[in-house]
Amino acid sequence: MPRADQWALVLGKAAALVTRCVCFDVTLSELKALSDADGSTIIELNRDTGCGGRCGLCIPYIKLMLQTGDTRPPVMWSGKFREAGVHPAPIDQLERRLGLDSRGHEIEHTSGTGSAAS
Repeated sequence: MPRADQWALVLGKAAALVTRCVCFDVTLSELKALSDADGSTIIELNRDTGCGGRCGLCIPYIKLMLQTGDTRPPVMWSGKFREAGVHPAPIDQLERRLGLDSRGHEIEHTSGTGSAAS
C-alpha cells in the first residue's frame, strides 16, 4: 500500500485531495476560472498568479486540471500522471527524495555482497 494511503488510514481520513497551489494559496478552481475566461495556459497562469513558480509540485495538478477540468484531484504519484498523459517531473523528484517508486511504494534497497578475490 502506498505510504500516502497508509497515512490516510492512520489519520482516519479519506484519500487526500489537491485543491490549491499551497505556495501562493490559489485554488485550482480559481485557476480553472481564469483559464475558462481567457484561455490561459499554464505559462500564463504562472505569470498571472505565481503558481508553479516556487516548489513546482502543483504543476502536474494544474496541467491535469487544464486537460480534464477536475479541480479536486486526489494526491497522485508519478505513474498516475503518466497514465493521464501529464509529465510529472516535480513529483518524480519528490519520489526520489522520499525513496518511493512511481506508485508511492517504498523502494527496496538491496545491499551488494560482492567479495574481492584474494
